[in-house]
Amino acid sequence: MIIWSNNRRTMNKRPILVAVVLLAVTAAGCKKDNSFDAEFERAAGLIAERSSWPESPEDVSAAFWDARHRKDYSEMHILWPGSASYNWPQMCAKDTGAKYVFGEARIITSYPSAELGDEAEVPYASQGHFKEHGTYNLTMKLRTLNTLRGRRWYVYSAN
Repeated sequence: MIIWSNNRRTMNKRPILVAVVLLAVTAAGCKKDNSFDAEFERAAGLIAERSSWPESPEDVSAAFWDARHRKDYSEMHILWPGSASYNWPQMCAKDTGAKYVFGEARIITSYPSAELGDEAEVPYASQGHFKEHGTYNLTMKLRTLNTLRGRRWYVYSAN
């Protein structure tokens, strides 16, 4: 984008200013992606290396909420790869310590290919909500990571 001017002094400086602004915006956007990608790769490596791992989507969901209840942010970063780019201490500051109950996972997709993992949704609710309404009002979404120790579930989205 070049902005023209009749003044020679400003005419030469504006394209440089525009280029600097575009470069800064682009670099800021890349930095955020790199942070998420780097944290995802780190967590995926730890998932693959662990000798034991929760076997079902429900078990991973319960392990995540147990770690959140204990404010074990390191474990949360592993159970939800890439989430280390989130500010968990700030996000958890107003947690009430609610306990959660989990329903049966629903497999969304199942791929026979070794490169693609399965996806599942696990319904859940606070014990209070479930006791009062008998329903799950929240959902965790999980995928599998194919490792030398087998396919392992991890969280990729939750509400």
